[in-house]
Amino acid sequence: MIQPNRRDCLRCATPRAPPRFAASTSKAQRTGKVFVNYLRNERGATAIAPWSTRARSGAPVAMPVPWSDLELYNRADVFSITGAANLAQERTDPWPRHFALHQHMPDARAALDALQAKKVDRGSDPYSV
Repeated sequence: MIQPNRRDCLRCATPRAPPRFAASTSKAQRTGKVFVNYLRNERGATAIAPWSTRARSGAPVAMPVPWSDLELYNRADVFSITGAANLAQERTDPWPRHFALHQHMPDARAALDALQAKKVDRGSDPYSV
């Protein structure tokens, strides 16, 4: 049930905002875009948790950042352990609404079906839904 929803979400988002999203696994085709990979969250797949060090040179930290700060960072390895610790002391809870948000798959599916039915108008704002 979950994988078809992720796949359909990807199929809905990428044509509506092609400069912003990429579905291709080719790094050359997704440079500067949000890579949407619906196969990534399968049983047995691994991911790094927020605040974890990454297995890379310099042990960068996977940091949760608010959407408003994304334009400040042009790389995924900008936070060192020291920098992450300093930032953690300066910031408030990165997920203030996490436990208050209640979503239900049938509601999300209905919204996605409505978006898929809506024809994309390239002359309008591609980010509006």
